[in-house]
Amino acid sequence: MIPRANIQPVCCDDLPVYACPTDQELRLVEESGLFDEAWYRRCYLLGRTATMPPLVHFLRYGPRKGYRPNEFFDPLLYLSAFPDALASGRNPLLHFLQHLDKDFYASSSDQRAQLPQNTRPPLTVLMSVFNGEAHLKEAVESILGQTFSNFIFLIIDDASEDATAAILAEYARNDSRLRVVTNERNLGLAQSLNKGLALTDTPYVARMDADDIALPDRFYRQLAFMEGHPDVAVLGGSILGIDKEGTPNGWSWRPPCTPEMINIDINTWLGRGIPHPSAMFLTGALKKINGYCPALNYIEDYELWHRLIENNYSIASLAGEPLLLYRQYAHSDAKKQTTKALSFTLFWIECDKTKKSYLDPLNVAKEPATELVQTLLVPGTPGAFAWFSMLPEIQSEDKKELIIPALRNALPYPEAMPAGFPLDAVLRWYAEEYPHQACQALSEATADIKEKMQKMLTKAELHSQASCALRHTFVPLPVPQCIPVQNSNICNANCVFCQYSLNIDKKRIMPFELFKKIADDFYKERNDGIIHFIGTGEVFTDRNIIEKMAYTKSLGLKAYITTNGTLFHKWNLVERTLNLHPERIYISTPGFSADAYATLFGVNNYDEFFPALINFFQYKEKNCPQTHIGFGFRSNRTYEDVVNDDDYKKHVKYFVDNKIIFNELNRFEFDSWSGQIFSKAGSKIKIVDHSNTQSLCPKLYAPQLSILADGSLKLCGCTYIKTEYDSMVIGNLASQTISECLSQESIHAMFKNYLIDKKIPEICRQCTRGHDR
Repeated sequence: MIPRANIQPVCCDDLPVYACPTDQELRLVEESGLFDEAWYRRCYLLGRTATMPPLVHFLRYGPRKGYRPNEFFDPLLYLSAFPDALASGRNPLLHFLQHLDKDFYASSSDQRAQLPQNTRPPLTVLMSVFNGEAHLKEAVESILGQTFSNFIFLIIDDASEDATAAILAEYARNDSRLRVVTNERNLGLAQSLNKGLALTDTPYVARMDADDIALPDRFYRQLAFMEGHPDVAVLGGSILGIDKEGTPNGWSWRPPCTPEMINIDINTWLGRGIPHPSAMFLTGALKKINGYCPALNYIEDYELWHRLIENNYSIASLAGEPLLLYRQYAHSDAKKQTTKALSFTLFWIECDKTKKSYLDPLNVAKEPATELVQTLLVPGTPGAFAWFSMLPEIQSEDKKELIIPALRNALPYPEAMPAGFPLDAVLRWYAEEYPHQACQALSEATADIKEKMQKMLTKAELHSQASCALRHTFVPLPVPQCIPVQNSNICNANCVFCQYSLNIDKKRIMPFELFKKIADDFYKERNDGIIHFIGTGEVFTDRNIIEKMAYTKSLGLKAYITTNGTLFHKWNLVERTLNLHPERIYISTPGFSADAYATLFGVNNYDEFFPALINFFQYKEKNCPQTHIGFGFRSNRTYEDVVNDDDYKKHVKYFVDNKIIFNELNRFEFDSWSGQIFSKAGSKIKIVDHSNTQSLCPKLYAPQLSILADGSLKLCGCTYIKTEYDSMVIGNLASQTISECLSQESIHAMFKNYLIDKKIPEICRQCTRGHDR
């Protein structure tokens, strides 16, 4: 056991690039079967040019990038659980294979044993059910049909009022293994399980819920493992989600496997341990700690895992195939989820008061310290365990990410919110900070919340991603606060991402008078607005861009610029641009080496480019420190290929030494640049699969709504593959106003039929570059 006070979670930043693996190490991993090459390629290497075998890539770079060798083994969690593994400087998978019990990750076929089928039953299956007639037969039959059949099936009917009792009576008449105990009054899950536990005298007891489906080998696999690991007190396993009809919904929960890793997981704020319905216990261990806590009826499993660990019992989980199908519902009982959320939080607060050191490194439960319970956002994602966070006072982006699913699922149920819940303040913050998600939430919100949100959304910062939303509910589209203006269609590169692939006039530059009309119109709609100057290739190919920025600033509007920096050495652009004090400048530099630069841009001014870029940063720091700079590299080679490049060492050292780049490995993707710019403060990269959903491909360079050089107001489509979305020109600002364009009925149909349903993929896999070079 590892004392909680000594838990030091390991981050990617802490890890080195590991040495090249030896042939012996490669064989060790290959023979273990713990490196799933197909899974690794699909998750991490899709669309990339292979520079080394996937196994070598993982053994050298995987843990530092946060990559896993398979669905079950988490290198960071392993290193957190075993400080000696971190100190060894070895890849965590290699350390695991050479030092620990590999049975935790063995396949089910490896764990087969001759278990007693005709002796005294070693196992009691414990189920509590209340009004479960809808799915009870499926659940019961999945237990009675197990390949290991020597068990007692003890079912507590918690005073059901439907046909549950009749269903159970019929099964009990036909199968002697099934025993039914009926409560005189409803006791709740925890007390019912304790009642069943008191009636259990077998060495093992397994949990089962009345609406799940146990897979046929579940008990065979669990018993075989526990017989071989007497030190394990609780054994769980993976579960797969199904909907109300029993159809797989794509959700899964694959917990960590070893006791040490589960210990770390449980002792974090959102750590879930193992799936409760999959658990098999040593009966003696469960009885010794007095079973479940009835006072925490909705979080009995969370509390139980903590108490088991506090009493030095080990919890493990089986890798390999899942143990059961876990039924999820489209809309969970909101009041139940709210109670669960509050119980969970109160439990953690109590743990903190008693100095049990439960609280996680993010220190969630202590920030802010005042009015904690009343400022919770509940409930959590339907069908999964609740996810909670706190109100807008939280500054951490990691914590803010947890608010979104909680808020979206809370809005339809205002009656379930705790007393004192500051709904208006939450809605206002939600609309301003996350307008896209707030719009989506309207489709299921109650009428009063919908009305409040609509008013707030008209005032919110509705950039391009906010405009979609309304598959089921119409909200008039306001003029967004930020309008990207593509002043130049001219591309000064040979291979660039053409964000508007169907532009007819590739040489067009927006006339100053047209820009002035657009800016004046925009100012009337949004005097707090932002004009984002972009170009297909390079914004400064428009020689009037300085005058346009100056006019923008004269109106009191903010100016953002996206540039590749290749023209900074000309026309005093550095001084002229920065002297206008634009609010933000996003710079995406070209390739690392001179050869890559020449290939990308068709010119050989590499030695001029970097000094100009350095001059830009030096001038900026001295004369306009308030300007925010976003800075990122792009290259069609992997990071590993370029770190030793002489050109890289010569030029990039300046940026690293001056902390212009923060932790390159975690802040940038070098393998296949796809149009993303990452700010100096750092942004997380999330690769989200397009799947089969109809959605646009939002990227920083290609916002969903922008103005072309001829004045066309356009919804952009995929920037790499020609799609139907590329033709979505919704008006022309040479003859119309922005409001007129956005108020057309045809626009509403576009939003309804084509825009995002559930979430926005930050990078479309089909848009990644460099895969064919």
